[in-house]
Amino acid sequence: PTELEEIRAKRIVFIIDEAHRSQFGVMHERVKRTFYHALFFGFTGTPIFAENMKQGELTTETVFGKCLAVYSLAMGIRDGNVLGFWPEAVKTYADKDLKEKVALGECHANSKDEIKVGSDNWKLFRKLMDKTPMATKLDEHGQPIKGKKGIEDYLSGEHYNNDEHRKCVVKNILDHYKTTAYGEYGTLFHGILATESIKEAYKYWKLFKSMAPQLHVTALFDPNINANRASVFDKENALSEIVTDYGRTFGTKYNRETDPKYAGFKKDLTARLAHKEPYTHIGNNHEKIIDIVIVVDQLLTGFDSQWLNVLYLDKVMDTDNIIQAISRTNRVLNHNEKPWGMVKFYRKPYTMRRNLNEALKLYCQGDYTDVEVQNIEENVKHLNEIYTRICDIFSHDKIKNFECLPKSDADRQMFRKEFFLLKSTLRAAILQGFKWNNKYGKQVKFDEKTYRILTMRYQDLPSNKGGGGSAAKPGYILDTNLSTMEMDKIDAAYLEERFRIVTMKDIVDIEKDDRKIKAIKEMEENIGILSEIQQRYAHQVLEDIKNGVLELAEEKTFLQYIQEYQERSVLHAIRRFAEKVGVDENEMYVVYIETGNHPIDPLRLEQLERTAQEEKLKAYYNASLFRARTLLHQELKDYIESRKADMSEESD
Repeated sequence: PTELEEIRAKRIVFIIDEAHRSQFGVMHERVKRTFYHALFFGFTGTPIFAENMKQGELTTETVFGKCLAVYSLAMGIRDGNVLGFWPEAVKTYADKDLKEKVALGECHANSKDEIKVGSDNWKLFRKLMDKTPMATKLDEHGQPIKGKKGIEDYLSGEHYNNDEHRKCVVKNILDHYKTTAYGEYGTLFHGILATESIKEAYKYWKLFKSMAPQLHVTALFDPNINANRASVFDKENALSEIVTDYGRTFGTKYNRETDPKYAGFKKDLTARLAHKEPYTHIGNNHEKIIDIVIVVDQLLTGFDSQWLNVLYLDKVMDTDNIIQAISRTNRVLNHNEKPWGMVKFYRKPYTMRRNLNEALKLYCQGDYTDVEVQNIEENVKHLNEIYTRICDIFSHDKIKNFECLPKSDADRQMFRKEFFLLKSTLRAAILQGFKWNNKYGKQVKFDEKTYRILTMRYQDLPSNKGGGGSAAKPGYILDTNLSTMEMDKIDAAYLEERFRIVTMKDIVDIEKDDRKIKAIKEMEENIGILSEIQQRYAHQVLEDIKNGVLELAEEKTFLQYIQEYQERSVLHAIRRFAEKVGVDENEMYVVYIETGNHPIDPLRLEQLERTAQEEKLKAYYNASLFRARTLLHQELKDYIESRKADMSEESD
């Protein structure tokens, strides 16, 4: 008793996290009486307020006392600790159809023809069709306003628990899957689909298996929950079927006998989603990745994965539940890959939009302006503003069609900054539905070809391993990685497509000079899509065509001629250098080609150096053999790794 009293009298500090708040709340008075000098600190991301307190529940302030400090969601987003959200409401039914269904139901009629004009039912029908909002209006305290019931509150679960709705949801997910699932640099992300019940989760799983067998879709729900007391739905067999399919997909051996509570299955699934051991190096290996996991309540609180970027909600949630759920998507990975967390509402979308707004008001303490990202209209407007600033940078040097970089380092740095902003804003718009050929694409001041030309100029910036120019001066600290997303790939196939407008065959077949000049002009207008190095040879090709120096072959493409000219120039430059220092010309060319833009292989470099003729080497460097070999080593390394041959001003 004496020792116990001493312990009780000590200044003990209790730190309780969110996971244990409810357990502590039940016995907090008893704990406080026992440890009467103790201090209690509670940490929670979603405190319980009077506004969202459920029956029999205690508020966080009742348990822990007055709030000492608030670090809101908006603060975390501004600090870069978490991402913002892009919520999207997706309607599987037209508003008019839902209103009519509700109105007819309330009037106990099968069609409008059954309702007598001027009757009470007619007035009710007109009110529901014309004056009733889709979602119930709430007062300043978040409570429903009497007489302001919304259309969606009349809907029962059966309006959504059917194949028609589920197929629309799955189709919408699949229609946008490639854009949603892949990051800008090709990172493969995962998604969660949250449903109203285990039965719904199972039905969705079956739909995905039939509509998208190429995707890895699984489901996770509590095997202890009694989903249907009438035993119409066999939850246990459904889960067993899902786990067996998971085993076939990923080579695991979980089943009802070896893993009766499916704890091993859940552990493997969550580790796979979070890229934790043994899946820390899973990368983008689709054979080992879960594309979508379907849940009811699992994973919607406490689960963290940087590789989770979208939550599909086919259930109604509010207050702390909705904040917890959408926060599964906002863990930071790489802003270019994952600019925000995406949330899509399918069930009662107007109600969910309202519930989200109310939850943000409550949990951001009124500071929620930065929580939701700009909508697509704002992003399109932003794209035009950025493009105008980029045009001003190039027009300063009177550069047409963005054919080359500005001369000054200051202008190049500013272009780097603006293009990075353009690229990230365009990525955001694409996630929101931007396409070059849709209404949003037609609203921007530049087309896809212009964007690709600007991308090439970005690649040409010195610090981006491009061609030419002095080293950029410090000033802007920016991410200089270039996108490798599908829309940004500038490969041979795309270039050929652009230059197919006027092929070599077209120019060969053209007899009149004015038509040939017009055809060449069309090709010159597209030259900006090439790198600065390629442009040099492209201009040489076109000049030789104009002057009749180059005899064209029908089977060759414009890009093949560019490559030939470039290779000839490289060979010429290597031959001249090799002759001067006495190394083997063919060996140097092979090492040059094999090295590409990568660091040179030391063994290959050593083999090349051994081919040097000693007398030529000493004469070229005017030094002893040892000193000459040292100089040769460094010059060859610099020459090959910096691609000096590509930059040669001379050609055959």
